[in-house]
Amino acid sequence: MLESVQSSHWSTLVNAHALRISTVVLWLTLLCCQTTTGVSGTWTGQLESPNKVGVRFAIEEKDGAITGRAFWEESKTKGFEAEGQIHGTLTPDGKIRFTTEGEVEFKGEVVGSLITGSVTFPAFRTKPAYSYSVSLSR
Repeated sequence: MLESVQSSHWSTLVNAHALRISTVVLWLTLLCCQTTTGVSGTWTGQLESPNKVGVRFAIEEKDGAITGRAFWEESKTKGFEAEGQIHGTLTPDGKIRFTTEGEVEFKGEVVGSLITGSVTFPAFRTKPAYSYSVSLSR
């Protein structure tokens, strides 16, 4: 009888310990590995260009599909002017990519409260395509 009680007690302790470990692993996974939560919203930054032009993206994300609007800083007023719609994708590992109506392409990565990447402007007349790095925050 004593052996049965000890075995039952030991089994309960092992199960409780396994449950604690599973809970800790689940919380660590949720806290450390979620890079794409909350991407919808307005993100603003500056192109790492000679003129330090401001950029703003109003992003809506649903099931990995990105839509929204792009805005560029107007040099005289320093206000943001709408450039057009954006369309693209967001992968589960935080890779984000979209293109504007004006064929400007953004490629980057969402890491917590930052989106870092590059903006590539298409070739125009005799000028080749060119890219600038950018970090966006809310």
